[in-house]
Amino acid sequence: MKAGTLPNYSNLRLPAMLLVSTLLGSTVTSAQENSAAPGASKTNAPTYPLKVSTSGRYLVDRNNKPFLIVGDSPQGLMSRLTEEEADSYFADRQAHGFNTAGWMDALCAGHDFPDNTDAATRDGIRPFSGYVSGGTDYTYYDLTKPNEAYFTRLDHIVILAAKHDILVFIDPMDTNGWLPTLHHNGLSAAYFFGQYLGTRYRSFPNVAWISGNDFVSWKNREDDELVQAVAKGIKSADPGHLQTVELNYETSSSFDDPTWVPIISLNSTYSYSPTYMQMLHSYNQAPVAPTYLVEGHYDQENVGHPPDYGTPPTLRRQEYWTMLSGGAGQFYGNFYTWSFSSGWKYYLDTAGVTQLGIWKNSFLHCLGIISFQTRTVR
Repeated sequence: MKAGTLPNYSNLRLPAMLLVSTLLGSTVTSAQENSAAPGASKTNAPTYPLKVSTSGRYLVDRNNKPFLIVGDSPQGLMSRLTEEEADSYFADRQAHGFNTAGWMDALCAGHDFPDNTDAATRDGIRPFSGYVSGGTDYTYYDLTKPNEAYFTRLDHIVILAAKHDILVFIDPMDTNGWLPTLHHNGLSAAYFFGQYLGTRYRSFPNVAWISGNDFVSWKNREDDELVQAVAKGIKSADPGHLQTVELNYETSSSFDDPTWVPIISLNSTYSYSPTYMQMLHSYNQAPVAPTYLVEGHYDQENVGHPPDYGTPPTLRRQEYWTMLSGGAGQFYGNFYTWSFSSGWKYYLDTAGVTQLGIWKNSFLHCLGIISFQTRTVR
């Protein structure tokens, strides 16, 4: 089905309650209530942590207030920004209605960050204090020797996000760069690192977890088991926070890999194609779980085959298709704000960001129109 063609919904039963709940979701939460900016209004802020609704179709906060995922994707924040810059970035995103840092890599190195060979922060703090035998680059870091100073910095970033009512999806080991490190360490060390993270962040209400990232080798059993070992370690220490996984580009859903289903609670949809195609696939997968657009076309970036630039019309289509196909929200992406490339501050407030705010408010304003009864959408 080519872009611009609407799907046939005649056989799809879509609960209107899902639409209502996702619309309500812009009432986003304060992740750490004690970290709020002085004088900041919390009237509409959600109360973290989040959980899955009783219907299994959307997210709610601690007080059962529905939560619409409105996320940016600042993957490289830990390696590229100072704490002061991170605070400014979160403030800007809050002002534009974002409630989620759609994912942030705990560790930045590898394919997406080729210039950061030791995964250090901008001021030189490395994430681990030792190496396993065989080498001294980031792929040989000893996962059982996390550096306290580095993870204290990550603590501060999460707290800054909470100050601005932003939920942070942390990617513990981005598979676009860290699969070699997992292989050099093995299952026990991977599980240990997951437990370390779970124990450290289980008391931070505004945290969720996302494994993977262009995880094209998930069908390789050894790769999948290593990535799952980290996720299982997190879950063993932190069963209360949401988890998910992003599998392969250019089209995938988390539940395409059934071995992840017992670990995760969100079904992440990834698509460079017309979004409704994969979103409906995710929506109809079993078991029932919230699905959302984890990644699609990015503002200011060419993706897909053939390449399709993330123009405002392209972004609008995927945003509305996501919601009208059963989505619980989405992560917006921008080349400059995932990579924090040179000049990123000039690309924060694009037309794509403005229209995302319109998307969010449009669904909020539909609340008085949509029935709470299940109906057939044609």
